[in-house]
Amino acid sequence: MNKRMFWTKVVMTVIIVGAALFYLYPTYKLNRMAETEIEELKTKEPEKYNSLKDRVINLGLDLQGGLHLVLEVDDTNLSEDEKKDAPERAMEVIRNRVDQFGVAEPSITMGEDKRIIVQLPGVKNKDRAIRLLQGTAQLTFQLLMPPDKSETMVDFFNEVDKILAAEGYKSKDTESALSEKSEGQDVFDENKEELELDSTPAESDSASMENESLADSSQQSPEDTPDEIDEEKENEEGEKPLTSRLLAIGGGEIGGGEIGVLADDYDWAREVIDREEIKKFAPAGNSIYWGKEKSFDSGMYTGKSYRSLYFVQDKIELKGDGVTDALVQFNDSDPTTGGAPYVMLKLSRQAQNIFANVTGEHVGERLAIILDNIVQSAPNIQERINSSSARITGNFSLDEASDLVIVLRAGALPAPLEIMEERSVGPSLGHDSIQAGVMAMTLGGLLVIIFMMVWYRASGVVAVVALTLNIILLFAALAMMNATLTLPGIAGIILTIGMAVDANVLIFERIREEIRNRKTIRAAIDAGYARAFLTILDANVTTLITAVVLFQFGTGPVKGFAVTLMYGIIISMFTAIVISRLFFDFATMRWDIKKLSI
Repeated sequence: MNKRMFWTKVVMTVIIVGAALFYLYPTYKLNRMAETEIEELKTKEPEKYNSLKDRVINLGLDLQGGLHLVLEVDDTNLSEDEKKDAPERAMEVIRNRVDQFGVAEPSITMGEDKRIIVQLPGVKNKDRAIRLLQGTAQLTFQLLMPPDKSETMVDFFNEVDKILAAEGYKSKDTESALSEKSEGQDVFDENKEELELDSTPAESDSASMENESLADSSQQSPEDTPDEIDEEKENEEGEKPLTSRLLAIGGGEIGGGEIGVLADDYDWAREVIDREEIKKFAPAGNSIYWGKEKSFDSGMYTGKSYRSLYFVQDKIELKGDGVTDALVQFNDSDPTTGGAPYVMLKLSRQAQNIFANVTGEHVGERLAIILDNIVQSAPNIQERINSSSARITGNFSLDEASDLVIVLRAGALPAPLEIMEERSVGPSLGHDSIQAGVMAMTLGGLLVIIFMMVWYRASGVVAVVALTLNIILLFAALAMMNATLTLPGIAGIILTIGMAVDANVLIFERIREEIRNRKTIRAAIDAGYARAFLTILDANVTTLITAVVLFQFGTGPVKGFAVTLMYGIIISMFTAIVISRLFFDFATMRWDIKKLSI
């Protein structure tokens, strides 16, 4: 063989193997690190972590655990035209949310009956993931019912009490009832959430843009206390099943301040108010919404959670499509919040104009910011405001603020999603799958090695070296493509091991045949590789076509099997035809071999 050609192949092989080891290093390093070390790397050196993460072999749902969901779009309230592409639009929104959530190699596909199949490998907080996927992200800005209509609110509660009393419901214990006056109560600090506008005015705005221009009506002075309903109401005869569970948050009467119920009473109160025969008593042009769950910071209910209740006008002043972007920011300027996260909304020019008109026409009223039918905050409008951005502040955790940003950026779902199937795969089950897969691969590899070394002796050792490099190159290819390894993928690797050895068997048997025909060792090797090449190529190409079809039309686990099989076929041809040949060429160039150990 031409020496120049030989050394060219050697250099090429060294470069390929070196590149393979380079791509395998991040996978090796991350798998050697403890969970605490990985979290520390994420926090202190996020760029380095992301660089490593982009070059590792990801594990699928069946190997590292995670969440499997089957979702269906509830198109009950959609028109016939909207129903046609609702599942496709919902799947696109889900994909955008999952991408921003940061799940590595998620699987989002359309199943039978237009159901959306979502697989999220590595997700540990399944409740957070489900909330993120199910939230419709319907953001609206709507005015609350004006204070001068508070009598209609009182009438509504009275009607509800009459209906419930007739059904046999009783008033709640007077300790937490709004119908009994408590003595010596501490202050309830309910100043938890408010909508603020960015202090940077638009160029055309001449109005004041201070953050204090909107403030939550529930913000109270230290002297404020949560009074119960007035004496005249509390002395009325009859049971008060609903009003006895209401709390005047921050003081005042019904209609004069924030109203809510303890979290323990929320489910019952919501079911009551959602009843159709009760909804019809709501003030005309208004609907009842609940606020997000919050906790009392002081007073007799310190540490207890509650939900506020709002009468909201049906007219939508501004929709979420007017929000062009959302960001997580930290309120470092306010020492009382301890740098708490909040969500900054960027408004389009049209939305900014609408917002300015609404705030200018309704000074003194309250504006509710509603997300997925939950009131996030309901600040007072103190003056006309023209700003290109607004902020939603509150007792958000960083995860809550981040998730809110994700759903706002990804857009709204066309309709709510119902979970038809939910399955969690624990990390221990995934670990067991990995152990079983590694055991199968190791056992299969050892049996193949023993057979090759016994049957083909020294030539069998060459096949084993080629097989080892085959496995290294295969895993390196998966790492380079940032692919996901699944249990069927491991099966594809095991099949690849068998196919790689099969190519060597064809070559070695052809060399044996040439030696029996009394050819020289050099000539037998050349003829063996030349004549076996077409057979090996035909067998691998037909298998490769099958793998491509599986990848194109298969889903989930089938694709994982197809990926490893495709890579394995190509790499096995390289190792069997090129790398193993180098050993024979080197031996025949270095020594005058009279008898080949084959």
